[in-house]
Amino acid sequence: MTRFGVFLIVMSTLFGSDVVGAIDLHDADCVIEPHVTVDLSTAVDGIVEEALVDRGDVVRAGQVLVKLESGVEKSAVAQARLRVNQTSEMDLAQGRLIFARKKLERTMQLFQDNVISEFAKDEVELEVEVAELEVRQATELRERAELDLQRALEILKLRTIVSPIDGVVVERLVAKGEAIGEQQTVLLKLAQIDPLNVELIVPVEDFGPIHVGAVLTVRPGFPVDGSFAAKIDIVDPIIDASSGTFGVRAILPNPGLEIPAGLSCTASLDPATN
Repeated sequence: MTRFGVFLIVMSTLFGSDVVGAIDLHDADCVIEPHVTVDLSTAVDGIVEEALVDRGDVVRAGQVLVKLESGVEKSAVAQARLRVNQTSEMDLAQGRLIFARKKLERTMQLFQDNVISEFAKDEVELEVEVAELEVRQATELRERAELDLQRALEILKLRTIVSPIDGVVVERLVAKGEAIGEQQTVLLKLAQIDPLNVELIVPVEDFGPIHVGAVLTVRPGFPVDGSFAAKIDIVDPIIDASSGTFGVRAILPNPGLEIPAGLSCTASLDPATN
């Protein structure tokens, strides 16, 4: 059995009917393109410490691609973390408050026994209020230090450029030791090729049968051999009057990255999905 025959059986199993009698779209312009392309840039200036990928490399979302020198930022993080971990000021303020409250308990007893004056009692009450203010101040300083640490960590994070997508590196525009600034905004160009977009420009005569969710049989050009199923994702609702055509996009799974983007193709519509 030919590969296309196997494909017809698979399509029948997946979509509940066979694809015999498919509507050819040979008059349509058809090209296979990346699903997403990204010009990866950075919001900060700096010197490239490491460029960890090169053209053609497969990358994963979250993977580190470029590192900028970050000695100053790491030092800022260390200082901010030290301030967060310092507990002496808070411990001292809390100790003073505990002592002031115990002193107030004794003072109130003495005042009730008419041993001390009201003025002496008021002095001790004021000491408690001051101690409470010191604890509040130490708490606010601790919270501010935690915010400073979070800010320092975010600034440090900007020195590491990660991939936003699963894809491949199309072009690397920086190298180790290169300065990054206003003149160099794009570091890498990435493309997601799983899935792929099948972009078609279709004659208006075929507008009726084509709809979102319908399945296309896509045959890439050389050097890829075989036929593949792609589900229509977009049908342009506006027809170009000058050319008598409309645009269609189908999504073509490419888990093994065997189909390169940029190929021309032909397509036919499975009538069973109409």
